[in-house]
Amino acid sequence: MGFRALGREFSRAEERLARAIKSPKVNFDDLYEALIMRLDKIEDLMDEVTPEHSRLISNDLLSEDDELNASDKGSVEEAVLQSSRILVADDDPYVREILQNYLQDMGVGELEIRTSGLEVLQALKSFAPDVIITDWNMAPVTGKELLNTIRAGEAEIDSSTPVIFFTANNDKLSRMQIEHSGADHFLTKPVSPKVLRTTLLRVLSDPFGTLSVRFG
Repeated sequence: MGFRALGREFSRAEERLARAIKSPKVNFDDLYEALIMRLDKIEDLMDEVTPEHSRLISNDLLSEDDELNASDKGSVEEAVLQSSRILVADDDPYVREILQNYLQDMGVGELEIRTSGLEVLQALKSFAPDVIITDWNMAPVTGKELLNTIRAGEAEIDSSTPVIFFTANNDKLSRMQIEHSGADHFLTKPVSPKVLRTTLLRVLSDPFGTLSVRFG
């Protein structure tokens, strides 16, 4: 119902369990510690589960009967994108231009473009994004180093801020590294506007509320 931080923690706990189930060798001590950490965060967030903290209610994105038909869902998705703040970082000027055009065409409310992880950390002092889309391989601060800084609470934004990695690496090792880095999602270059929009809506929307959109 619009409590995105809470929804993200539930999703991450679910994903951690899903990975453990699929793994032939499960370290139950590590799994237990990871789940306890998520549950502690969920408990801390429960104090904010009130109507005034709901993104849906505060932005009047709920219909009277809380049920959305296809047309309503499209309107809600547009409203979510229009109210979102996105920060993009990539060291390739061509990729930056493509992403900027895609996101502007989607109607993203506030958009900041940077060329490196270091510039992102500097930008976070004055810009609090709802989602960060960043390249995995950058210098002098890589995407992974940027994510570690955010998740450790050492950046000037919420440590649970969603991070989407954008990478040209599609080999198995790179995919595993990104999947286990704590990122919310990753996209392989080149990406279509439709896939980018779908991913943004999935990350921006509450996985347990009306805005949850299921894609394939």
